[in-house]
Amino acid sequence: MATQDIDYAGRQGQNAIFGDRMVGQRFPDVTVQFQYNISNRDVTTTTSGTGAASHSQGVATISTGAGVGKCELESVEPLRYQPGFDGYALFTAAFSGGTIDVGLAGTTAPSILQPSQPVHMDATRLSGSGEATVKTCSWSAGRIGGGTTDTSARPFAAANIKSGITTETNIISLQNASTFQGFTNRIVVEGTIFSCASDGTKTATVYIKQGVTLGGTPSFSDIDATNSVASIDTAGTTVTGGSTVLAIPLAKVDSRVLDMTPFRFRLYPGQTMTFSAESSSATEIDIGLNWQELF
Repeated sequence: MATQDIDYAGRQGQNAIFGDRMVGQRFPDVTVQFQYNISNRDVTTTTSGTGAASHSQGVATISTGAGVGKCELESVEPLRYQPGFDGYALFTAAFSGGTIDVGLAGTTAPSILQPSQPVHMDATRLSGSGEATVKTCSWSAGRIGGGTTDTSARPFAAANIKSGITTETNIISLQNASTFQGFTNRIVVEGTIFSCASDGTKTATVYIKQGVTLGGTPSFSDIDATNSVASIDTAGTTVTGGSTVLAIPLAKVDSRVLDMTPFRFRLYPGQTMTFSAESSSATEIDIGLNWQELF
């Protein structure tokens, strides 16, 4: 006798029209581990009142504190929505007291206007006293059957040249918007091809940096306000602070083309990536960017 697979919610496994079993492989978008610390590369932490986040022996703890407070952890990476594919979220959690919210950020409503969502956990106390906590060790979320299919990804490109480069100078900066078309933006910008060229009398170094402070009068312009979440700036001048993602030395007259996909150069909503250069003698630097936006 044939049997049907039934999950914990009582739903039967799906069969195609001719009776063949429909199965799919998991493809994770979000993988967060807390065995070392609460890394700001993986999650954002938001607190108010007596709320706090802590870490000990491989466990992240979010707490309201003893009074009125709130603490939230949210994955930087979102679960990417693709039509026709199931999504999943797996996590460990132990909680007590107060108001606890665990799961995908946008699933409190019957219909999700923004279906690409991060994993989200929070502990909240709105009144009274007594600590509420959530303890967690790891998260995973992704798509079933979506894989690396990028039929919905949108490709874009930009380039800029600046002459007379000596001290480190912004050649071009790329920014991912915090909001898009009136919604909270969850689209990730992923670098695909990066190219740079130099023409001068001394060697030069090109940098890719995140979180810098741009001097001068930066002005970001939309690439395509209807179809893209990205904007670029070429007016910014000096570059201070931030973290260096990549440094590329160039000869006096030189060029490089880099496939960025193996390195997962990803720009999240609200973030800026700066492509700068410096040389010991006035040099012309040309930078070209190609990226895809993971709609």
